[in-house]
Amino acid sequence: MSNVKQELSIFKLSCQDLFTKSMLLMTLTVLSVVFIVVFMLFYGGTSYLSDNIIKTGQELEQDPQDYSYSYYEESNNSNYNTITKFEMNTGFEPKKLFQAVLDLGLNMFFMGISFAAAMLFSVFFSLIVLGFLTNKILNTIQQRHYQHIEVVGRASLMQSILVSIKSILIAALLFIILSPLYLVPFINIIIANIPTYYLFHKLLNNDVNTIILNEEEHQVIYEGHKTHFRFKTFIFYLSAFIPFVTPFLVVFFVIYLGHSYFMKLEQFQEQMRAKYADS
Repeated sequence: MSNVKQELSIFKLSCQDLFTKSMLLMTLTVLSVVFIVVFMLFYGGTSYLSDNIIKTGQELEQDPQDYSYSYYEESNNSNYNTITKFEMNTGFEPKKLFQAVLDLGLNMFFMGISFAAAMLFSVFFSLIVLGFLTNKILNTIQQRHYQHIEVVGRASLMQSILVSIKSILIAALLFIILSPLYLVPFINIIIANIPTYYLFHKLLNNDVNTIILNEEEHQVIYEGHKTHFRFKTFIFYLSAFIPFVTPFLVVFFVIYLGHSYFMKLEQFQEQMRAKYADS
């Protein structure tokens, strides 16, 4: 119950912080950059596919579909026999219709894939853009709520790059290993999200974690509460798939995760001070 109250407290603080002038400005910055880049990529891809769809439709309209029928009936005294002869004299080619329908279906399929890819790209591109603002966001939170906490951190540009590269490689390896399961209906929806969630968690958590915690604090706080932080990033990951919401939420993700780490760090430092006082 105390954990629920703490999470509600963190949520309330995070909402209050999000709607401050500085945080709204950073949210607008992320939103603007992501919108421009994703719009350009998605518009280019869908324009190409929609042109193919229009072309396929025009080809179908040009196919002649003139049908002529001849119907014959023959009867006698003992029984009644009906012989129906159906003749279709047309230049229409069934193979061409099949190919056109197939092309149309593939174009629609790839348009859907393009949209999903654009959504995923917006999630990860938002995190990349936010990486340049994370330090400022967390410093603002500390000044507002946690000035009494000593924050050392262990962030460095080289370490961040190495962790990002390692995370991308592991996510790619997971994608390859799990690829046979992508052919299994329904299960593939879950399996396909494992590599992407892993990468999302690593990038987001590493950005916040390295700025707030030093190596000792990381071992105690994060390593001791992995499930706690993974659950939070998993909820963030799910909410990121709400169309066009991710650029608005990424700043909130950092604020919320930052409060979670600051509170754990506050408890850790109080325990350490009590330990040294007793000794």
